[in-house]
Amino acid sequence: MSYQYLFLQKNNPNNMTEKDDVVAASFGKRLGAFIIDSILLSIPNIIIVNLTIGEQLNVIQEKMMKDILNGVQADMAYIMNLYDPILPQYNIILLVSFIINAMYYMLMEASSKQATVGKTAMKIKVVDSRGNKLSYGRALGRYFARIITQFTLLIGYFMMLFNKKSQTLHDMIASCLVIEER
Repeated sequence: MSYQYLFLQKNNPNNMTEKDDVVAASFGKRLGAFIIDSILLSIPNIIIVNLTIGEQLNVIQEKMMKDILNGVQADMAYIMNLYDPILPQYNIILLVSFIINAMYYMLMEASSKQATVGKTAMKIKVVDSRGNKLSYGRALGRYFARIITQFTLLIGYFMMLFNKKSQTLHDMIASCLVIEER
């Protein structure tokens, strides 16, 4: 469901006036964009894992399957013991993945398209509260604010269903709006 609302800021560089209205992106379009972006971002992550610890993961999984079939109880201590040798590498992979994701969202949402690949496919874009293109700082801040949204057990995403501007928690924190392309 989309809501219409007004940009109420004066002196807007995009020449939007109080009478110009925009349509907020629907939950469905935003979800579709998220799914597309998640699939796209999983590709470099899968490649990195396979190039670094892929073989070690296969060995661990084979050992675990053999042990379980031979009656070994796979409790948390057992599992942690198996994965302990690759934890330092895994932590580095998580950091690299985080950086890739942050750079993707920052560069794409602050670009002239104002949208990630998923948002472009769904014909939506991100603007600041005045309707302007995001700065790199605001786009990065919005990405970090998504972490807070995720800590709310995803409730921060559903907040968009209950406010006039259809803003998620991270949109509110970063003073952004996700709107339909004109």
